[in-house]
Amino acid sequence: MTYRVYDYGRIGADGKPRELHIEKALEVTKPEPPSEKYGQPAPLIVSGAEYRPLCDCEYFITTKYDISDEFKFNVSDTFIHILVMDGEGDISGIPVKKGSSVFVPAGTGIINIKGECSLIITTINRRI
Repeated sequence: MTYRVYDYGRIGADGKPRELHIEKALEVTKPEPPSEKYGQPAPLIVSGAEYRPLCDCEYFITTKYDISDEFKFNVSDTFIHILVMDGEGDISGIPVKKGSSVFVPAGTGIINIKGECSLIITTINRRI
């Protein structure tokens, strides 16, 4: 089931704003992270960041990064999407804060992520 929680002010075929399903979406949302018993892996530590895989399916890979200083990310054969979940920082000269969303095209090369922030980075799964 899909619930519409925001619709950019679009108008339906009847000429009226389309229905939103905010209450239904809230009823089925679990805001807390999964417990360890469900296999949430321990974070991996690299220079300037900790990261934890969130999803690795047939189509995409999603990873949570907690940046503590400076972290370099290579954007080569696929685009990446970065969603800032908390904090603030700088992504290759672009200031970001909680709620910011950055799309980085394939072939960009090395991007520098600086600051103290939590990010969710999504890429296409190239193993298919």
